[in-house]
Amino acid sequence: MCTVTFIARRRGYCLGMNRDEKLTRPTAAALDGLPLNRINPFRLIGIYPATSEIIEWRWNLKNLVRKNHRWKAQQWISSGFDEPTAQRIRGRAFAIAQHQRSAGSLDWLRRLHRSHSPETGPFSICMHREEAATVCYTEVAVSAQSVVMRYHSGAPCRNTFCLSSISH
Repeated sequence: MCTVTFIARRRGYCLGMNRDEKLTRPTAAALDGLPLNRINPFRLIGIYPATSEIIEWRWNLKNLVRKNHRWKAQQWISSGFDEPTAQRIRGRAFAIAQHQRSAGSLDWLRRLHRSHSPETGPFSICMHREEAATVCYTEVAVSAQSVVMRYHSGAPCRNTFCLSSISH
């Protein structure tokens, strides 16, 4: 995870995620072949619309910490480059975007994840560095009637959104 944006709805939610990776890293890896005892710290976000709960678990190689979050729009940010600066700059872009008239819509979510605000580089939501970049965008829309997952391979800013879709 590098940038995850959560939009709370009365009977569901929308989620947008950019994955940032080193450009030399393979495009996918099999979980069963990973040496989990040597995996870096991670966060797992659990979203439970039936009870309007959001739970974050953080693993730091020693402790697993659980944190409950309110059912409201929010963003999680991680960066192996400079996490505090990435959180500050991306967080500011998210806060400013929340004041837009279209805030919370799928179009707004897609524009946010294409964003280079305040400038293109290592701290923009759509991230670009010489050795790393945003490599894909995934979107999930959940309602009482349906679940739709969309995926865009490549940096979200580089093409018009032509999302592959899976519906249930």
